[in-house]
Amino acid sequence: MKTLRENGNVLMPIDTAGRMLELLLVMEQHWEKNRLSYPLILLTNQSYTTVDFARSQLEWMSTEIGNNFDNSRENPFVLKYAKLRHSLQELDEFIGPKVVLATSPTLTCGFSLDLLLKWGHDSRNAIIFTIKPDPDTTGARLLASAGAPFRFPLTVKRRVLLEGQELADYNQREKDKKAAELAQKRLEEAEAEKKALEEKQKSGSNLEDMEDVESLVSILPVVHNPFVSSYDWVNGVDMLSHNVKYPLFPFEDQRNKWDDYGMVVDHERFVTGFAEAMALETGPQTDADKEQEEEPVQPSKIIDVHDTLHINCSIRYLALDGRSDGASIQRILGQLEPRKLIIIHGSEEATNALVEHARSALKGKCDAVLAPDLNQVIDATSDTNIYKVLLPGAMLATTKWQTLKAKDEKHTYDVAYMDTTLSSTVQPTALTTFATPT
Repeated sequence: MKTLRENGNVLMPIDTAGRMLELLLVMEQHWEKNRLSYPLILLTNQSYTTVDFARSQLEWMSTEIGNNFDNSRENPFVLKYAKLRHSLQELDEFIGPKVVLATSPTLTCGFSLDLLLKWGHDSRNAIIFTIKPDPDTTGARLLASAGAPFRFPLTVKRRVLLEGQELADYNQREKDKKAAELAQKRLEEAEAEKKALEEKQKSGSNLEDMEDVESLVSILPVVHNPFVSSYDWVNGVDMLSHNVKYPLFPFEDQRNKWDDYGMVVDHERFVTGFAEAMALETGPQTDADKEQEEEPVQPSKIIDVHDTLHINCSIRYLALDGRSDGASIQRILGQLEPRKLIIIHGSEEATNALVEHARSALKGKCDAVLAPDLNQVIDATSDTNIYKVLLPGAMLATTKWQTLKAKDEKHTYDVAYMDTTLSSTVQPTALTTFATPT
């Protein structure tokens, strides 16, 4: 808040999802509780899609979010204060101090790197890390600087348009590529026609095709009078003139083609119908829309730009990534105060450091601190809560035992309750008694 009041901007490098959603809800609640008017912006390439998916997946959220939605029917991801943007041009709409959650947390690429180059030199701005960056990244170097002003060389990848000979070579390659695709298409069409002709010859009679029927009718002499006495109305044939069937009325019978998988689908009918439906829904296409669709994509390439980054802004780190680093584990151990501690996984250096810390910080509280090697067996049993008691025979004779079944219902236990005082001076006169399965 101090940075915002001093007319500075705050950059929070985040991941694309996961902890970003939790941080977004926390920021949204803080803005609502304090009624802040500063712009809160989520700047990622998939900001709209990510939040939209989160709205429809509340069943995977925490129990608290689910209960709040069941009671109030308010979706927490219907954001009231956070604005979703996915380009730097849209970010320029917000004038004045603002808080921007941008990807990625390593500051090696994405919008976070662009904003770092834009805001890093101004001492009024601040960068707050909520996720510890990976080693050997720009974010890790910034975090290691402890917020002190410094500068270091930085290589940034930029997209630039092709020019000169590179553009001419690109156009020639595209031209050759289109010519090869056209030749390949013609070759495939010729092979398809050849295959169709062979199948047609194998099918037998050409009269199954309506075009062949029409051509046959045009060749035969036209002698067709259905009103003579020799005309067969049932079969449509003049019994005296020709022994050939003629159609009584002109009718084009569309034959369906079949293959091994069934009737062949005419894809053009669906494409045409879809195009007509889209035209009715969107309205007539204007000249501006046609120009926008026909506008060619400018060829470009990625180049490395070497620059020196000047950092004067303040840098802070808030442990909100949900990971158990060394400092977090040490705090947890101090709160738990375990009697025995077994440390596994981790590098040898980190394991030895944690063992030394546990032995010094938990001295007198932790009986053993163990760091076993790979495949080493450790006896982790403990009898601190089990006591062996010897009862005299007279007491056993008057004790009322109750038989209970175990959870697996295969074993039973004899259990009794006694209210007595234990003394180490009494000599045992009976056998040791335990609740043993029978």
